[in-house]
Amino acid sequence: MVFGWITAVCLLALVAVVEALAYDRMNNGIFFAVMAGCSAIFINKYLKLRKQHELYISIIYVFATIAFLVAWIIQLTK
Repeated sequence: MVFGWITAVCLLALVAVVEALAYDRMNNGIFFAVMAGCSAIFINKYLKLRKQHELYISIIYVFATIAFLVAWIIQLTK
């Protein structure tokens, strides 16, 4: 599972760089997907370990996920 996650993130980063070079814009949908995955991992980690810092990190990732989702929706409407 870890290998799959690392592969997916590396490929998403490659897609983001190619799109930035080709179209001169940042694809917020890609960053939304990565942040959503990270937030899911840290929420699950907090639920299993019950460590306070895992909760704080998961909250930060959830806010980042929401921010990239809003930015992606705005990008789609333009």
